[in-house]
Amino acid sequence: MGSGKYVELLKLKHLLGDQSMGKLQFLEKLSQEELEVLREHIQNALYDQSEHWQKIARVTKFFPNYMNAKISEQVIGSAITANISYYIDIRELTGIMKHLSLPFIAEVTQLLIPSKSAQIVNEIPLDLLRKVVLYLLQQDKHIVVASFIEVVNQHRVRELAAALKDADLLICAQYIKDKTLITHVFESFSRRKQLELLMVAIDLNLLDVLLELYMLMEDKVVLSLAEGLKVSSSLKFNSAMNQMLVYWHQGKFARVYNIFNSCS
Repeated sequence: MGSGKYVELLKLKHLLGDQSMGKLQFLEKLSQEELEVLREHIQNALYDQSEHWQKIARVTKFFPNYMNAKISEQVIGSAITANISYYIDIRELTGIMKHLSLPFIAEVTQLLIPSKSAQIVNEIPLDLLRKVVLYLLQQDKHIVVASFIEVVNQHRVRELAAALKDADLLICAQYIKDKTLITHVFESFSRRKQLELLMVAIDLNLLDVLLELYMLMEDKVVLSLAEGLKVSSSLKFNSAMNQMLVYWHQGKFARVYNIFNSCS
């Protein structure tokens, strides 16, 4: 099964509940594109009742922020809160969020539809967004974080990436379909940081994540990393070459393999 298709199945698993994975085996015959369409339809069916949620959202204007937060967390719950969030003014929403517990915000975030939440994640205070992201990662919700990285502007992605552990960053990158969204972020890292990520990827068997990015980078950048890795650790360099050779035989990442091989 291709990695992209596997990621789509994992996203469906998250959407339908962790216990659903064994029941989704019949979907393996679908293509990656068909799985993506199915996931989006299910997501919209579960959470999208626009007119109904807009009416509820208007009620928040009659209560102070702390009261709206209390009602959200103690009365209506995370699902309804997620659905009305799209229709609350961003300044008011930010004020309400300041009175919510971090676990509740994270729970709501998992229920938001990323494509409808771009304004929220791009305009709420960065410090608050960073706290939510770090909490979600502590809960092993990398798929959720990755789905929002896809709609966050490049500046914010860079700021968030700087706060993440290397392993978390690589795992999130694994779930991002359009790698061009994060290639520039990785290129903005110092050479030392890029080498650290490369060595962690080798250790965690996530090298293919970086290879996808390297395919979008200039040859001189990839060559610099190859040379740096060989100098830093010949053992890891050889491990990377062995992994890339497998991909090369599969017809994948040939250009990157050839660049690394030139340093052998």
